[in-house]
Amino acid sequence: MNIYDKENNLLGCHIANDDIPDGKNFITDSDNSFQIGTFGLPENSSIENHVHNKYERKINITSEVLFVIKGKIKVNFFDDKFLLVNEVIVSQNETIAMFGGGHGIEVLEETKFIEIKQGPYDDQLDKRYFSVD
Repeated sequence: MNIYDKENNLLGCHIANDDIPDGKNFITDSDNSFQIGTFGLPENSSIENHVHNKYERKINITSEVLFVIKGKIKVNFFDDKFLLVNEVIVSQNETIAMFGGGHGIEVLEETKFIEIKQGPYDDQLDKRYFSVD
C-alpha cells in the first residue's frame, strides 16, 4: 500500500506478507531515491550473479525502511506542512518505507525492528524534530 499526501507525493509504502505477489516486483519508480522491490520466488530459482556499478548520484532526502521482527508499531505520516496524512499499523514480519514528508513512530507492543537508511548519515544535518498540536 502506497501512502501519498494531498499533492500526490509518495510519502511511503507499507508491505505486508500478503501483498507480495509471485515474481520480482518493484513498488517504487526507478527515479525514486530509494528502490523497494518484493520477490516471491519458487524453490530452486536464482538471481544472476551481479555487481552494482559505482556512479555518482544526487540524493536530497534520507529515505528509510523499517522491518518489524517482533511486535507492532504505528507509523504516523505527515506532509511537508506537518499535517497528519495517514496512520499505518506495522506488525511482525511487515515492512514500512518512508520517502518524504515527516513521520513519527508509536510502539504499540514490545517491538524489535531493523532500520535501514541511506548514508552517510549525520543526525545534525539529516533530521529536524517537529511537534503536532
